[in-house]
Amino acid sequence: MKGLTAMAISVYMSGEKIKIAVGSGGAASLNVSALYDLPLDEASPVGGVLTPESGITDKLSEIWKSYSFPRSGVKLTVDSAQFYLKPLRLPKLSDKKLLAMISHEFTENNSFELPIIDYKVLRRNLKNIDIVAAAVEKSFIESYISAFSAAGIKLSSVDCAVCSALDFFMGIKSIAKKTYIAELTEGDTLQSVLVCDGIYRYSRRARLFSEPGSPDYAAEIGRTVSAILQFHASEKIESRVENIYFCGLASEYADAVIDGVKNTYGIAASLPPPDSNYRIASVVTTENGVSEAKAGDYVAICGNLMSGRTLK
Repeated sequence: MKGLTAMAISVYMSGEKIKIAVGSGGAASLNVSALYDLPLDEASPVGGVLTPESGITDKLSEIWKSYSFPRSGVKLTVDSAQFYLKPLRLPKLSDKKLLAMISHEFTENNSFELPIIDYKVLRRNLKNIDIVAAAVEKSFIESYISAFSAAGIKLSSVDCAVCSALDFFMGIKSIAKKTYIAELTEGDTLQSVLVCDGIYRYSRRARLFSEPGSPDYAAEIGRTVSAILQFHASEKIESRVENIYFCGLASEYADAVIDGVKNTYGIAASLPPPDSNYRIASVVTTENGVSEAKAGDYVAICGNLMSGRTLK
């Protein structure tokens, strides 16, 4: 496949798990040769924040030693409410001037102490560019760099899970310019992402309190879909939501959730569509052995391989 980068290690941290993908990717291509889904146990980040007391460095050292992962070229993506995202349309300017404009957008209404600010270009027009801008406290990113460094692992990039998921979805040719909602479930966290005409417009993070698989659980997810649809309507966006894609739902209750949303809102709902340029391992290694892998469970970690972003 054309456009693939060199082999890399993508790491996704969220809640009580660490997911690892070995492979390569480009703007619209992906080749994942191996997947790992492992517990962090007591070393789990609290709200996405690493603390020295958590034992995360020892846990990372243990995992890297057990599976003989390379210790450089490691791309990290993190699921955390610490990241602030904003869609912007800005004039075509130099990187320095763009960052200055984005910085003003964030610091005007947010009380950052010392933020790191970056952006992802979504689309280029004759005079403007559409981007999703991201801001996070520098100390937050540094805590991850330090923890991995202490375990003898060098990070080449740190990204947020929503941006990594966008990399994955934007590479799928069949929905490149479509309007859809991506529902990303990880444990008791649900991240809803609205993409309009192929451009990121809004995301909403929610905690799920109901027992997975229960009627209340399906109703909770349905309410998050309703909230995104209400935002879509309030913004008077011309293109209608054509699809809702669900990621991370367990097989035993995925159909019930998807069918419930489909019947309630009259919108096509499914797992993410396949793409001929995506090659993703069909099995995943867990602490209990090898099991079948569903691509929708690894959207962020796979999308992270497709990103060209690096630590600056």
